[in-house]
Amino acid sequence: MFFQENGQYRCAVYLRLSRSDGDQQESNSIKNQRALLNDYLGKHPELHKVDEYVDDGYSGTNFERPDFKRMMQDIEKRKVNCIIVKDLSRFGRNYIETGRYLERIFPFMGVRFIAINDHYDSAEENDDKGRILIPFNNLINDTYCRDISMRVRSHLDVKRKEGQFIGSFAGYGYQKDPKDKNHLIIDEYAAGIVQEIFKQKLNGMSSQRIASHLNELGVLPPNEYKRANGFNYTCGFQAGLNQKWTVVSVNRILKNESYTGTLIQGKRRKINYKVKKSHDVGSENWIRVEDAHDSIISKGEFQQVQQLLELDTRTAPSQTTVYPLSGFLRCADCGQNMIRRTVTKNGKKYQYYALAEKDVERTAVYRKYERCEIEQEQLENFESRYQAEIEELEAEFKNIMMKVSAIEKAFSYANPWLIKFQDLTLPEVLELAHIRKYVERVWIEDFKRVEVVLKEEEWTRFFPEEWLRTRKEN
Repeated sequence: MFFQENGQYRCAVYLRLSRSDGDQQESNSIKNQRALLNDYLGKHPELHKVDEYVDDGYSGTNFERPDFKRMMQDIEKRKVNCIIVKDLSRFGRNYIETGRYLERIFPFMGVRFIAINDHYDSAEENDDKGRILIPFNNLINDTYCRDISMRVRSHLDVKRKEGQFIGSFAGYGYQKDPKDKNHLIIDEYAAGIVQEIFKQKLNGMSSQRIASHLNELGVLPPNEYKRANGFNYTCGFQAGLNQKWTVVSVNRILKNESYTGTLIQGKRRKINYKVKKSHDVGSENWIRVEDAHDSIISKGEFQQVQQLLELDTRTAPSQTTVYPLSGFLRCADCGQNMIRRTVTKNGKKYQYYALAEKDVERTAVYRKYERCEIEQEQLENFESRYQAEIEELEAEFKNIMMKVSAIEKAFSYANPWLIKFQDLTLPEVLELAHIRKYVERVWIEDFKRVEVVLKEEEWTRFFPEEWLRTRKEN
């Protein structure tokens, strides 16, 4: 049963093209699809075109497409009761999802579906041949997309194994060779910063101190440096509006083996051609090619830094370098790091190394077990409680860091409110409609100083709940 008015159908013309599916630019271009569909509509006066929905550059393996969603919304509002496509592959290449729409969703919603080149019209109830062939066509389209995906993945793996760089952006310290986009060359300025970071680490500076030093010098962090050089670069490590070097960004450079000339790729891989999410790949399956490009750091220096990173190398608040014994002194009984403590008596300072309070308790329990003063079961119970407390502390720390991240996001480029007001020009600010929407009041002092107070209900909706709660508490 299809909903129609006076024998007329309200049609949605749907067009899609994606090079990732292996679509041919010439035959399946949006222009050619539109011409074919309009010609078909001209020959069928009962079909009235309501709107055109175009998803140019979106894969057919899933239905997360903006205009497809808009079309479905119009169907729910009864604005559309017929869909016309060039062929089934334009509608979708996912065998299961495409079949679900054709066999369940559209019949339930009373929507007629027409695929011109596949000679399919759901209104023709006696077309048994078409109904039998449609599932096979969907399966073929799905298989075709899977085959293209496997070919692309195989081709990219070949390029990786040949030492060709296939990333969108070169890492900090490198840039793509203008003569060969799959080859990296050294960016002299950024490479100098990388060398300085490694040098300072080898000289005993902590990662926090290195980050502070770079910020004092006004050196742009990697993501800001890329943007300053005209790259349309976005990443998952954006911080505040005034972005700075952090321990994380410094350590990311210190652990990056590509600075030794070794190209490492294939660290993440998509689950399959239907799911766009990626998952981490074990380091044993990474594709490594040595001497793929010029090195910035020698392999010997890189290995020395990796050993330093495994040690406890936090810098004391009053110091700029790490203590010589930091990370090296460990308890002979439990293997935990020793902590340096200072005691003042009669005006004289005494320094000694000891375990943290919790580690002292743990060591005492193990010594009791060695002296046969407690049973194996008691030791296991203590260790279980100890690990549970560690996990609880780690979960609490993770929760705190998530709140910190939310606060940083409120002041980052990810906050649309900040972007909106940062990009405003003076004439827009002075528009009356704009002032009524965003501004609570304006203070003018001697016509020299102007203070604008924004409406709280307008700007607070863009900030995370954690930030607002902290604001109220303070």
